[in-house]
Amino acid sequence: MGEIVSKGRFAELCNVSPGRVSQWISEGKLSGAAIVGSGRSAQIDVDLGKAQVKASRDVDQAHSGNGLATNLEAEAPRAPGLPLANTVTDQIAEQRLELLKRQNREKETDEAARLGRLVEVDDARRHAGQEVARALNRFEGTLPEFANAIAAKFKVPARDVLHELKARWRTVRAAGAVEARERAEPMPERVGFDLDPDREC
Repeated sequence: MGEIVSKGRFAELCNVSPGRVSQWISEGKLSGAAIVGSGRSAQIDVDLGKAQVKASRDVDQAHSGNGLATNLEAEAPRAPGLPLANTVTDQIAEQRLELLKRQNREKETDEAARLGRLVEVDDARRHAGQEVARALNRFEGTLPEFANAIAAKFKVPARDVLHELKARWRTVRAAGAVEARERAEPMPERVGFDLDPDREC
């Protein structure tokens, strides 16, 4: 825990008004362990408080001239050789970056679904199954024609030829169904749009 000071003193250290500190607290930019105590007598952990506010400040506000004088640097500099993610500020910043990346990926996914570039796997599988079933049924419907042609050529009863063709067809169809199930792999919930999980936000 760093230096603990009053809200007024924290405002002075940050070069802002006490009202701004109260605003940070109400907006959740100062929260949790950064606030020691409660109510009007609550105090602020300087390093943690500055780290929280710095990580949560709106980028546009920081560059618009509103808040440029705010001092949000930690009181103690980072020790030489300390990994980047070991400071509170860096940890909060990394979490916000991950959140922004996730939000951007979700927006891209929703947009792709809206434009029809994504389809639900269950719907795609159902549609494909229906088309395959139609094709198989159409082929099976031609068996009597095949049987008549074979019967006429070899002078045998068409009924016997048709019976044999249907029996062979059922065997082939059953074997194909088993092979298709064995080759099937688990699929994601949606397919059709390639989202890069490492894309920068």
